[in-house]
Amino acid sequence: MADTAFIQEYRQAIRHEQILLLNQPQPIFAMLRYHMGWIDEQGKPDSAEGKMVRGILCLLASKAVGGDYRQALPAATAVEIVHNFSLIHDDIEDVSTLRRQRPTVWKIWGQPQAINAGDAMLILAHQALMKLTDRGLPAEKVLRSASILDDACLKLCLGQQVDLAFEKRLDVSIDSYLEMISHKTAALFEASLLLGASLGINNERLMNGLGCFGRKLGLAFQLQDDEMGIWGDEKYTGKSTTSDIYEKKKSLPIVYALEQAIGEEKRDLERIYRQERLNSEDEERVRRILSGLAARDYTRGLSEKYFHEAQLELDAVNLPDENIKELKDIVSSLQIRQT
Repeated sequence: MADTAFIQEYRQAIRHEQILLLNQPQPIFAMLRYHMGWIDEQGKPDSAEGKMVRGILCLLASKAVGGDYRQALPAATAVEIVHNFSLIHDDIEDVSTLRRQRPTVWKIWGQPQAINAGDAMLILAHQALMKLTDRGLPAEKVLRSASILDDACLKLCLGQQVDLAFEKRLDVSIDSYLEMISHKTAALFEASLLLGASLGINNERLMNGLGCFGRKLGLAFQLQDDEMGIWGDEKYTGKSTTSDIYEKKKSLPIVYALEQAIGEEKRDLERIYRQERLNSEDEERVRRILSGLAARDYTRGLSEKYFHEAQLELDAVNLPDENIKELKDIVSSLQIRQT
């Protein structure tokens, strides 16, 4: 996502809110600041934080409906902290040792401490959201915001449960995969837009329209990540392009290949994905099969389809062009992420 002036402004505002929450002296907060990319293992300043896409979308939704984005900052902060809670737990569940080219929290402090850190992050997200009252928002809007966020958290967990179950299956359909990511990834995108809009307006049609836009954008974003996980630029993604294959993740290119392959290719894929561990020959064979089936083109085409549908959903809310210009800009920016 390109760092335009408005994105930098919103990111700095969210970071300021996060710092107020996480700059506390107890050791667990050092773990959280490490995960956020602010410090290294020794506690020295670092710069490995994420892009804050979801939080920025929350602020843009509030602004698009005529609200003051500064009022929505606690909600944007909560969304980002929920996202990071999920990443800490995902890394444990996926046995991922690296995130943004650094050891994951569990790799440094162990799984029990990392689970505890993730739990603390989820609690902090709710504490962040309650600060909406300090911005002058009425109790009913804060309660509605908590309900939206809790619903997204539950969907995220439901999606993760299905994703983990997929690891043991070779019969995952494309439709089942899309349903899974609609919970695991797209639900938090949808909630980000719903939260921002609900704080700025009481129009259910506008809120739901922006929520639908967020859901389609989340699907496109995840499918783009699936492509980048296998064929992306490692300097940009911060992860090896072999890890998704070695970890036997059922991302869309693999699901598509398992569904489309026949004969020897089908047998080889199933044999490889039944193994406990993969070697370099297995990884190369998977790549050849993916290439022969044009799995990258399929994944990219489906991602572009959802980007287009997201744009249509945004147009359908019928807000003035100047209100949604920044939302359109961020869609364009996400669409051309390096791959």
